[in-house]
Amino acid sequence: MKETPEQIIAEATEIINSEVASDNEKGIAYFEIGLEKAEKELYEEAIKDFDKCIKTLPDFSEVYFFRGNTKANIELYKEAIKDYDEFIKRKPNYEPAFLMRGIAKEDFGSPKEEVLEDYKQSLKILCSKKAKSRNNDDTIYYRFRPISEYIIEELVLKNFFVANPASFNDPFDCPILEDTTKYLLDFFKDFRVASMCHGWENILLWSHYAKNHTGICIGYKFKNSFFEKNQYAFLEKIKYPNKIKYESEQIIEDGLLQKYEDWEYENEYRLIHHLNEEEKAQDYKLIPLSDGIEIAEIIFGCKCPDTKRKMIYKLFSEEERKTIDFSSVDTEPANRFELNKKDYPEKKQ
Repeated sequence: MKETPEQIIAEATEIINSEVASDNEKGIAYFEIGLEKAEKELYEEAIKDFDKCIKTLPDFSEVYFFRGNTKANIELYKEAIKDYDEFIKRKPNYEPAFLMRGIAKEDFGSPKEEVLEDYKQSLKILCSKKAKSRNNDDTIYYRFRPISEYIIEELVLKNFFVANPASFNDPFDCPILEDTTKYLLDFFKDFRVASMCHGWENILLWSHYAKNHTGICIGYKFKNSFFEKNQYAFLEKIKYPNKIKYESEQIIEDGLLQKYEDWEYENEYRLIHHLNEEEKAQDYKLIPLSDGIEIAEIIFGCKCPDTKRKMIYKLFSEEERKTIDFSSVDTEPANRFELNKKDYPEKKQ
């Protein structure tokens, strides 16, 4: 059974009053009491306990971050920034510290460029960590598209399209809370997103995003070199809660990677990309495939006209066709609710 805040505080107080407890144990006890009091919005009392933790255990870095959060909650922004500065000096690769310091700086009235630099550094560290965790991921991510002049141009020019979330069909997608600070809101407006999934077999996705099965599904692989070159991009799975959830320390992920639970059938993964200064006027972005994106598959929908299949196929050279797996979807056998693939063009017997 989970301990109550009162039990945690009581146990920590016993340690503090113990004659045999070490300074390390007492320092951690003050920290635990501070956390519980901050959770109960007893911010002034929590700060006093964090102060005692620092005095007893000066090498314990984490207390500076949480004391900074607590001070920011009672609008002691200048003091909060000092705590974040100290924490970052000790732990320079913890992205929430830059994010929270940026918010505190914005509330304090610091210059916009200084605030945005903290937001960018937070995102850069987040992207770097996610890139390192991929471990040469060879997964194919599938994207459903109608056949139009836009996808033809994209394939011919060897680009990858990322969209403005404002154009998405779900009004709750990429939700930003109303009390988000102005500069952070501006920062969010510069994200561009590509929606994909792990499989090509979903009948509804063909219906919704490939124009009733008349379009195509493109399978992409993202090389490590892509994330090395695009330091403000990451790829991550969507979460599907039944209500919008935010935690201040991970507002970037919470703002971009949650959709209502009814969308869970999509099993969506997203490439998140933040525009640089020169790109901010663009409503969308075309990323060159040469950055480290590989087309691994092209699958034609079961209702895709043969003329369009041939046209798409001819967009690629003979050498390119050797590295891309082309196929077509059919609905055979007709007595099952499932899609099957067959080679395109069909291999001669």
